[in-house]
Amino acid sequence: FGAGAFAPGGEAYVAPEVANGLEPGPQADVFSLGAALYAVVEGRPPWGEGEPEQVRTAAKRGVVDPPRRAGALGPVLVRMLESRPRERPTAAEAAQLLAEVARTSPGEAPGERGSGKRWLWVAVAAVAVRRG
Repeated sequence: FGAGAFAPGGEAYVAPEVANGLEPGPQADVFSLGAALYAVVEGRPPWGEGEPEQVRTAAKRGVVDPPRRAGALGPVLVRMLESRPRERPTAAEAAQLLAEVARTSPGEAPGERGSGKRWLWVAVAAVAVRRG
């Protein structure tokens, strides 16, 4: 997500530090993975889907609405989407947190149609982070 973060659509997943002109690092990747998972469970990217300039402005501010539909994944997303890079988990820590959510939340909760697929994405993300 780093170099192409401002490609069409990419700005919706960019870390605040990158939006503010800093070089992307591993913590920006953790943010972008969290942003992609946020979009899967919330139905929209963390910076919204407006005009590119509006999305960039939101990314520069770095304030993400707390997830409302994420269940057990919510606290992990909040940590991954922390505006301060030093406060985010490392990739290894994120993998561990995601794997734990995937292990403890494999099925659909009553009344949550389609949430089983969301947990599949969590498991896939955990594996991808561990291998990266």
